[in-house]
Amino acid sequence: MRKRLSDIAMATRFSLAEAPPESTGTPDDARTREIVAAAYALLEEEGLEGLTIRAVLARTGLARRALYERFAGKDDLVLAVFEQTLKRAAAWFAAEAARLPGPMEQLRFIVTGIVLGRMGVAPDQDPVPSDRRSAALSRACSEAGSPRGS
Repeated sequence: MRKRLSDIAMATRFSLAEAPPESTGTPDDARTREIVAAAYALLEEEGLEGLTIRAVLARTGLARRALYERFAGKDDLVLAVFEQTLKRAAAWFAAEAARLPGPMEQLRFIVTGIVLGRMGVAPDQDPVPSDRRSAALSRACSEAGSPRGS
C-alpha cells in the first residue's frame, strides 16, 4: 500500500510551482507549504524510500517540532502530497475541458485522460502514449472505484 501511494503521488506531471498552494487539510501557512514541497520533491527524486522525516527536515532546515505540529508522521505527509496532486489534476482537467465545445467532448476528454493515463495532454494536442506515472494514478483511481480519484 505504501509503495502504491508513492506511485500515485508522483502520477501526474504537475509541479508545486505551477499553481498556488492548495489546502492539505492542515493549517495553510508557509511552513506547511515548504514541508509539502520538500516531501513532493523527495518523492519525485527518490521515491517513497527516500522520503523520510529526517530528509524532509534536512531539506527544509526546520526543527522536528515544526513538522510534527502540522503532520502526525510520514503517512500524513504523503497523504497531503497525494491530496495536493489530485486537486491540481482536477483543476487542470477542469480548465482544459472548459475549452471544449460541449459536455460530451468534455466528458470524453476527462475520461480518456484518467482511464488511459493521458494526464498533461491538452485536448488540442495529439495523444501520446501514457507514461508509467499517469498510468499508476489511473489504475489506483479505477481500483478505488472512483472515476475522478476523489
